[in-house]
Amino acid sequence: MKFKISYIIIIWLIISIVSCKKYLEAPSDKRLVIIKTVSDLQGLLDATNQINFNDPGVGEVSADNCYINSDIWDALDEYDRAQYTWANYDVIPPFSVYEMNVWSNCYNVIYRANTVLFNLENIMRTPENSLDYDNLKGQAFFLRGKFFLESAWLWCLAYDEQSSDTDLGLPLRLSPDFNEVSIRSTLEQTYQQIISDLKMSIDLLPAKSMHPVRPSKAGAYGYLSRCYLSMRNYEYAEAYADSCLQINSDLLDYNIDIPDIGDYFPIPEFNKEIIYYSSMFTPRAIYYGGIDTILYRSFGDEDWRKQIFFLDNGDDYISFRGNYTQNGAPFTGLATDELYLTRAECRVRNGNVVNGVDDLNILLKNRFASTSFVPLSITDSQIALDTILAERRKELIYRELRWMDVKRLNKEGRNITLKKSVNGVGYNLPPNDLRFAVAIPEDIIARSGMQQNPR
Repeated sequence: MKFKISYIIIIWLIISIVSCKKYLEAPSDKRLVIIKTVSDLQGLLDATNQINFNDPGVGEVSADNCYINSDIWDALDEYDRAQYTWANYDVIPPFSVYEMNVWSNCYNVIYRANTVLFNLENIMRTPENSLDYDNLKGQAFFLRGKFFLESAWLWCLAYDEQSSDTDLGLPLRLSPDFNEVSIRSTLEQTYQQIISDLKMSIDLLPAKSMHPVRPSKAGAYGYLSRCYLSMRNYEYAEAYADSCLQINSDLLDYNIDIPDIGDYFPIPEFNKEIIYYSSMFTPRAIYYGGIDTILYRSFGDEDWRKQIFFLDNGDDYISFRGNYTQNGAPFTGLATDELYLTRAECRVRNGNVVNGVDDLNILLKNRFASTSFVPLSITDSQIALDTILAERRKELIYRELRWMDVKRLNKEGRNITLKKSVNGVGYNLPPNDLRFAVAIPEDIIARSGMQQNPR
């Protein structure tokens, strides 16, 4: 079996995303090719449409940045509505409905990464191919860790050291063998696998990649920082954010680096802040919905983000245009603005208030009108933390981070209750509710026999 797989692999997975006949029984089409070189495998990871433009968006729909009015609600299907209002089940459409879903998108990339890692074992590493060989191996570990992390944020509860050995984790697919039975790990096992994959990638990847659609050492540091932040391990989150910023600390100065504020999407694509480029598989609720009006009003008039991020369409309908993609698909990759905010938060939490506020000032100086910006001077740790968290939410709209942030912050007693209203009907999601672990698609549960997230 191993002999056959090492010479015959999938090089073009279905256009509509494979997963779960491979992983959890969804059907697919494939073309086969003989594998001889590292470059043959690199093609699997250079499929940007499959890998870079398919990050989950369900968490953003479920969080509190998006606003849907009755007209938009009426145009949505049952799954869009279920995501927006935190339904117990049938939140993700089964694969058969659209021949893709966010579960299959994630496990498609994990499958590609596993295929590369498996087949690299049968290609000799030589002095001539060593750089490309190591880079490719690092990319595979990075992508597997990244998509396990994003999946855990969506389909698992917030990490809690006290219960992580019993909380449900993900099915940890670590090989391309279709015959492996999918079994949910514990949440502790899931996070340890994510950490292991991302750490493995660090020693293999170049400091900066040839293009931000490819992983890099800086990107691995950044995703490790995200991982530890979601675990509320603020010492390691700070350390890895700092390591990332040591490689790239550039920020856009919104006073001078936005070519035309009148453009519909004014922020340049592939700009100097971007460390790893990816975007959301955009749900209709995000694509057509507006920004929460309370969030919009939290931006001051001297804050360039109020003009650059938003369009006021009247009637309290605010659309978001601050994507780093220059199109309607929200940027969900890694950028230096996020890393400054993460390091700022962690420094304050770790007792270094002065340097934490300094990090925040570095960011805000590049976001406010230069004639009006006055650096913040905060010495109280609680006020500093509250200020940083408020700016984190404002800066990182639609970055696929708010759902994770609400989950982790509620573990610390922030008591954030998500509230929405549609057509006069109110919906609430209390802190630490079991629905913060979104239901796995029902067809996956039926075919695999895995345990569904409890309610």
